[in-house]
Amino acid sequence: MTDFLQSGSIATLHDFHNRALGSLEQDLRSWSRSRPISIIVPCLVSELERPALKNIVTQLQEADYVSEVIIGLDQANRKQFQEAKKFFSSLPQKTRIIWNDGPAVSSIRKSVCKHFSAEAAPGKGRNVWHCLGYFLGSGQGEIVALHDADIVTYDVSLLTRLLYPITHPTFDYSFAKGFYYRATESHFGGRLVRLLISPLIDALIHCYGPSDYLTYLGSFKYPLAGEFALEKELAKKISIPSDWGLEIGVLSDIYTLDKSQNICQVAISSRYDHKHQPLSADDSDLGLHKMSRDILHTILTELAANDAFLTREALTSISTAYRYNAKEAINRYANDSEINGFRYNREDEQLAAELFEKCLVEEGEKHLAGYRSLQSMPSWLQVENDLPGALFQLYSAIEIDNQ
Repeated sequence: MTDFLQSGSIATLHDFHNRALGSLEQDLRSWSRSRPISIIVPCLVSELERPALKNIVTQLQEADYVSEVIIGLDQANRKQFQEAKKFFSSLPQKTRIIWNDGPAVSSIRKSVCKHFSAEAAPGKGRNVWHCLGYFLGSGQGEIVALHDADIVTYDVSLLTRLLYPITHPTFDYSFAKGFYYRATESHFGGRLVRLLISPLIDALIHCYGPSDYLTYLGSFKYPLAGEFALEKELAKKISIPSDWGLEIGVLSDIYTLDKSQNICQVAISSRYDHKHQPLSADDSDLGLHKMSRDILHTILTELAANDAFLTREALTSISTAYRYNAKEAINRYANDSEINGFRYNREDEQLAAELFEKCLVEEGEKHLAGYRSLQSMPSWLQVENDLPGALFQLYSAIEIDNQ
């Protein structure tokens, strides 16, 4: 269920189901001898009780082209950290569990944040920042891939296809973003992309006109995908937003760092499903409500960095255009659902779009008042330049924790 069109500003690598998984894996085994591969899996301790992560561990046992697995563990006490080490002990690769809330890692993070006057709110972004620090400190891998821990439909082919473009010796990509078909057998998924990101990008283009940055962002079929792979040199340079703006923030940072556009997106799964977030319309600190606010904050900040400054007139124009685009999107998804026999709850979709527009206006008002700073962790290259030895301290602390 794909096409072969190349459009936008980045390369798209499709999956025509024309090449056996074993053939791709054989290539990775060969190439990984000279360019070792590490995998990062950020997770909450609660994921250890769910079948999705248990299946991921089983599947990763077959990924013999991977030399290092790095697990970022959030919201765990000491006993749960010890249980996590047992949980992942079946992996044949070198495996390290990063106890993000443990005293050693916390102390190093606080020291770095104090030096850079950075905030490090708990979340996926902070988790990934720790994991990248360990990856760079260990010096074992030349390529690193990241994927989520709640993928219900996970199999090792997802990882194989994600890594292939970066590991290939002649493709010359430094960053690969995964994309996939976001629907179950009965309904569409991916509300944030369908009803926020896509209508918003079109609204921004309507307001500001075409720009390289918006064209770039709009080229990704699934910009909020939590799966990406990159080379070590690029991993040193990226700044990681500590909140739900992680995916958009990383894409924006890659855009700034890699003007040569050695960037691709690759189809990694024909069917993808994961843990679904509630809308949480009444609580701005939970679910899609919180996620949409963080994402909008990141996008508005990145626009300002690319000389698309927000004014009150612009905010009104963007909000109006977004409302129209979201309404049209709902009509189109309703029609698409009908022809495919999907369930479609138009009322729920409208409620989501109305909440996203409310968040757009609220975040816009904050930016008009001068609230533009991103809660981003410094790149590890910045850390090493300013605080020599910090990377080694993090690596050593994690090694001690894992003994």
